[in-house]
Amino acid sequence: MVKQAAAQANKELGLLDDKRANAIIQAAKEVQEGKWDKEFVVDVFQAGAGVSFHMNSNEVIANRAVEILGGTLGDYSIVHPNDHVNYGQSTNDVFPTGMRLATLLELEELYPVLDSLISALEKKGKEFHEFLKSGRTHMQDAVPMRLGQEFAAYAGAIRRAKEATRIAADSLRELGLGGSAVGTGINTHPDYREKVIQNLSRISGQKLVPVDDMRYAMQSNFAMANVSSALRNLALEIIRISNDLRLLSSGPNTGLAEINLPALQPGSSIMPGKINPVIPDGRAGWATRVECDDAHHVIQRAAVDHHPFEHAAPVHHEMRGRHHRQPEPLRVLCAGNGLIGDGVEPVYRLCQSSGDRERSCGQRTLHHRDRP
Repeated sequence: MVKQAAAQANKELGLLDDKRANAIIQAAKEVQEGKWDKEFVVDVFQAGAGVSFHMNSNEVIANRAVEILGGTLGDYSIVHPNDHVNYGQSTNDVFPTGMRLATLLELEELYPVLDSLISALEKKGKEFHEFLKSGRTHMQDAVPMRLGQEFAAYAGAIRRAKEATRIAADSLRELGLGGSAVGTGINTHPDYREKVIQNLSRISGQKLVPVDDMRYAMQSNFAMANVSSALRNLALEIIRISNDLRLLSSGPNTGLAEINLPALQPGSSIMPGKINPVIPDGRAGWATRVECDDAHHVIQRAAVDHHPFEHAAPVHHEMRGRHHRQPEPLRVLCAGNGLIGDGVEPVYRLCQSSGDRERSCGQRTLHHRDRP
């Protein structure tokens, strides 16, 4: 998208002829469609601030543009990776822009999934409102509360985590594109910066604005770290809720057994018939991956960010942009029907329907267990 936006801006400014610019734009669109994924061969662990990645992109687009114009692969007299595809650009402004935009686009897919989870939790909060249980402190029975209140509180936590992520993501909309090598805009047209960001905003469908200080946007990964922290906090809430669900469903004979979760995974052959409710386990595992990605981000910033314009960008980009590692597991782990869904049933309801409420459930509602 960045290369498409840049070619369009340079065309509008008369810096690229229409023939070359249109070929570059078409090639860039094909890359976005995934037609040339196999041509992106550079490993994430490589020298420089993403220069190898960036040049890989320039060369793929240039060669495809050459083909579109009827030339032979490698004939850069027709379309050159640097002179044409990369006109007015630098890795130091393109790469951070790509990181920010990729994250914004992935987050757009995450928000509806979080809304689904929030709705599922709110639904269970209303459905379980009639069921009384014991609230606990220090894992000991304390005072009465409603099961529905627990689930409504889970919904409130995810809603706040989503909002915190959305607010953090707004800082990604400030782009230093057009800053060229060191944020001064050297060797660029005076109007290029405004035009390229306008084009990129239109192409991506995202609200993007020129940052007030291009040096900041190119030197600092604060915006990325801010979003990473918000996603980490969301992951922590997912882990907490998952662990609560596991505890509430423990048993059925020697645990809390306050809810039933869908039984999905057969246990060991030594325990025939034992089917474990493993969805919360899996979600907690994915959330832990998100935590680890955030820790990786912190370590890279602290250990590698020595030069203002070579800030471990390839590793950050790998984590947040190229493969979208963090949002992807979050989309999976937050799926409302996966974590909660309609499979959660309070044991109290099952007990009531079986006419065996007191023996199976009474000890787990408002009554204290007899102690020796």
